[in-house]
Amino acid sequence: MFWSGALINRQLALHPEIVSEFDPTRIDSAAYTLRMGSEVFISPTTSGTGGSVTHLAPGQTFSVPPGQFAFLLSEERIELPADVLGFINMKSGVKLRGLVNVSGFHVDPGYRGKLVFSVFNAGPQQVTIRRGDDCFLLWFSSLTNSRPDAEQIEFREYARNKAGFDHIKSEIVSNLGNNHVSLYNLNEKLEELSRRADWWLGLLSFSASLAGAVAVAWLVYVLGLS
Repeated sequence: MFWSGALINRQLALHPEIVSEFDPTRIDSAAYTLRMGSEVFISPTTSGTGGSVTHLAPGQTFSVPPGQFAFLLSEERIELPADVLGFINMKSGVKLRGLVNVSGFHVDPGYRGKLVFSVFNAGPQQVTIRRGDDCFLLWFSSLTNSRPDAEQIEFREYARNKAGFDHIKSEIVSNLGNNHVSLYNLNEKLEELSRRADWWLGLLSFSASLAGAVAVAWLVYVLGLS
């Protein structure tokens, strides 16, 4: 059973540990809005930018270039009950600018920590985000048909008991290189090849014209001598 907006309001007011810094104005229909947090990692580009975790001051901005991956840390910390499953996604305003969530779409029951979103800029322009911006949505779904605040001891056996994220850890970013195949990258490479081809064709055309002029001059010279 998915939680309605009214149920989210009641549950988070009774159990504020479920989402830190609970604010009822952040309830968006049947979801709760999460903000961009204090850390971001952007995959390295061929120009040498990105490639390390950036710590953001309040209000600081960053940009994800087209064709690049990034890891985004939520501002809020989540503590899901053992009988509640979370579902996550980017807000539509961010997605329409080209940033797509590729990290998965659920949060395990019992998860405790901040959320790390793996995203990809599939658009043609860089996407700029500010710390504190509304970027993510979190839905709640009870794993039982009974009231979500009822005692559900049997669910604790299968709830997640691993430590969650408080930071963007090095092990999740170590495998991101700078050779990402995307439509944007392919278009850049095609444009570069086109420029090189035009340069060589221009050079060949000039060489041919020069060779022709030299040949004509030589013939005139030879015929003139004869």
